[in-house]
Amino acid sequence: QVIEHPWVTKSIEIAQRRVEQHNFEIRKQLLDYDNVMNKQREVIYGQRRSTLEGASLKEEIVDIIDKVVGDILAMYINDNTSAEEWDIAGLISALKLKFDIEIDSSKLQNLNKAQIKEEIYKDVIEAYEGKERSLGTDMMRHLERMVFLQIIDIKWKDHLYAMDYLREGIGLRAVGQRDPLVEYKREGFEMFSQMITVIEEEAIETIFRIQAAKPERFRGVFSSVSQEFLHPEATRPERPQENIVT
Repeated sequence: QVIEHPWVTKSIEIAQRRVEQHNFEIRKQLLDYDNVMNKQREVIYGQRRSTLEGASLKEEIVDIIDKVVGDILAMYINDNTSAEEWDIAGLISALKLKFDIEIDSSKLQNLNKAQIKEEIYKDVIEAYEGKERSLGTDMMRHLERMVFLQIIDIKWKDHLYAMDYLREGIGLRAVGQRDPLVEYKREGFEMFSQMITVIEEEAIETIFRIQAAKPERFRGVFSSVSQEFLHPEATRPERPQENIVT
């Protein structure tokens, strides 16, 4: 038997509107979370598209070198300490690890922080341009694109997993009287910025370690060109599986 009464009908309508409003808020919230990822995706896909279309990365790489040199310098030279307390040995080791270059410590003596950065930057750029001369301009640009594309793909995939993990637990922030969406945007931006930094640093390190190899020593996917290229660490005979061809 159908129950018909104005009060019952009114109560059902109110309940239905509340359910629909609740479902709308859920969909709106999901859309807000998706928009965070969409904005990040636009940046990454834009960078990747530009790289695939053959745009030269040299100017960008020079800017990254300047930033990386400044970051390394800040780790070993403190503005608030005297020159005697600066860790010049640690600085030189870090530059060797990042750029695969040897810096003469005597050139850095009696220099202030700005002068040291200028001297290091000059040496790093000279090493970069020397590598371009040895590989050839066209091959250098090609290798730069391949390195960036590979690292972008790897780091972006890792970032997607990390963002999914963040999203799964972000609702708990409401317990601490914090807006989960605001926290998700803030932490997501921090994670994205960190990913960009890692991409730049790893790409620079890889580019500086690429070397020309004799064709008879190594045959790879670039065997059709007159020269072949691999990471210096890949020349170790005891670990042939680490050969990296770019």
